[in-house]
Amino acid sequence: MAFNSLESQVKGVAWALLTLSVAGCGGERTAPPDGGETPPPTVAVPEPVQGGALVVAYGADVDTLNPVVASSDLSGQILDFLYPLLVTPRFDCRCSYEPGLARQWSWSDDGLTLTLQLRDDVRWSDGEAVDADDVRFTLELIRDPTVASGYGSYLEHLRPETPVETPDPHTVVVHFARHYDPDTMLSHVGGCPIVPQHALADVPRDELRAAPFGSSPVTAGPFRFDRWERGQRLLLERDTTAVTPPLLDRVEFRVIPEYSTRLIELERGEVDLLPGLQVADAERLSRERPEIRIIPRGHRYLDYIAWNLRDERFADERVRRALAHAVDADELIDALLRAGDRRFGTRAVGTITPELCDLRDEATTPVPHDTAAAAALFADAGWTDSDGDGWLDREGRRFAFTLETNGSNPRRVQAQVIVQEQLRRAGIDVTLATHEGNTFFDRLKSGEFEAALTGWGAALVVDPSRLWKSDGIYNFSGYSSAEADALIEQGLASTDPAESARRWRELQALIHAAQPACFLYWRDELVAIHERFADVGVDTLWLFTDLHRWWVPTESRRRP
Repeated sequence: MAFNSLESQVKGVAWALLTLSVAGCGGERTAPPDGGETPPPTVAVPEPVQGGALVVAYGADVDTLNPVVASSDLSGQILDFLYPLLVTPRFDCRCSYEPGLARQWSWSDDGLTLTLQLRDDVRWSDGEAVDADDVRFTLELIRDPTVASGYGSYLEHLRPETPVETPDPHTVVVHFARHYDPDTMLSHVGGCPIVPQHALADVPRDELRAAPFGSSPVTAGPFRFDRWERGQRLLLERDTTAVTPPLLDRVEFRVIPEYSTRLIELERGEVDLLPGLQVADAERLSRERPEIRIIPRGHRYLDYIAWNLRDERFADERVRRALAHAVDADELIDALLRAGDRRFGTRAVGTITPELCDLRDEATTPVPHDTAAAAALFADAGWTDSDGDGWLDREGRRFAFTLETNGSNPRRVQAQVIVQEQLRRAGIDVTLATHEGNTFFDRLKSGEFEAALTGWGAALVVDPSRLWKSDGIYNFSGYSSAEADALIEQGLASTDPAESARRWRELQALIHAAQPACFLYWRDELVAIHERFADVGVDTLWLFTDLHRWWVPTESRRRP
């Protein structure tokens, strides 16, 4: 993540202290002369050492190195190492927060004012100090509708007039227009990566996306930008001036579009870490390649089919429910996410991850696979096989559409084919199309699709506004409901966790009933990493938790 406090716990158990008893099976134990127990010998703990590099393989490139306007989940994962966050999140069924750029914070009695005291020892890569003006400037950028930042909804509840004040270089005062859950309020402000005012103040805000900063940024560690060879690789180097300099000298993010090639490079040792390992490959690697460690991250990632509700066919709720009955998500899980007796996926009912234990809604259950129910709903909406050719039609028009996905994701490409066959059996003629990752995302944002098999990396603090509010930036389906908008407002406004949980359950039930998307499954993302890396932090919250603490023993390095 962008900035880690000195109080952060070391992750991983790879080099934990080992204590070994040497008493033999059935043998007598010899007491020392003083009659005490013989202390067991210990194995010395290897001391972390600086040096070495980590190579990570991805199927697509980042879109920009400016976090304010970055739009892909991949960009977010990488930019967390380059820019400071005000607070450091941790997760165990719900989020908690540790110091980050802010060493401490406090709330006013009315809960509307957040005061953050900043560290005074953090510097940008060009030597300038990170200060309160950078925080104020960043929050102003994010709030500006001209910028259209993906973080915009985080700050929509700040006070319209003078939302942020900076009484001195190391104090930031944030004023909210209304009080809601304090942890969510803190996450909304603390989750925005901070950018340098002195590097971006002169850039017109409507030109921010195209500014040179996006490809040659000024950063604030623990790593700093080295170079970006678009479509090939992004290199970060150790920031020696960081408060806690990382142990690794370099991190390289290599773009390898084909999954099979990424896997080969992992096995050859040319790649050290591979996110998104396919289940079938995990089963084989665990048998054949014991030097590769496989880590499950939990159910953070959802695959779903977005229907474009601007299309009159998908605007009909009966059709969307019929499609949900026709798609067999359990078949998809068994085909794509099963290894032996273990399933690495679970049926989904919405976009709130089941990892948020308190929000699980037992009353809202997945739509069952039911071909008879699907046929009845299609018929009720006017879609029948009137000419006996095996395809549903209405007024002489066959029910046919194109299902798109990103071609660099083999699981989704396979899921496409299975869904195509499932819908063929229901009389729906589906054409498949794949696109490069950024192109696919651009098509989703612009609404230039009929149906899209896509995904969502769920936040661990609930804020459905970006996905399901009528004007949500990631509301690709074009879903619009005054009732949903009200529930989102009420859920975010509540200061009582139990009350907000009730609102989120109501929202899940409402959206599940409307089926603006066919919710398929939450998958347990698998990450493969060579075991020579120590103190590795891969968890539900972050793919690269405490990356500054990861290290590799000198004798195990494959690259300088």
